[in-house]
Amino acid sequence: DEPTNHLDMQSVDALADAIETYEGGVVIISHDSRLLSRVCEDEERSEVWIVDDGQLETYDGDFEDYRDELVKEIGEELDEDEDK
Repeated sequence: DEPTNHLDMQSVDALADAIETYEGGVVIISHDSRLLSRVCEDEERSEVWIVDDGQLETYDGDFEDYRDELVKEIGEELDEDEDK
């Protein structure tokens, strides 16, 4: 849970390298986009799970796709708020 809270960028990269070479399973709970982008870029080896409103769903795409979708949704919500 939030493995990068007190790490500098070089340490985050070292953690991502270690996770990428690890052959077992890892569950990462984080808001650190740098780490998630690194370890979730290979859709063959990773899955992005979204927890929202008490529900868990598997996202069909990599972390960058998910982040792009969120940015678009937030932009649309901001546009709607400006129209009010």
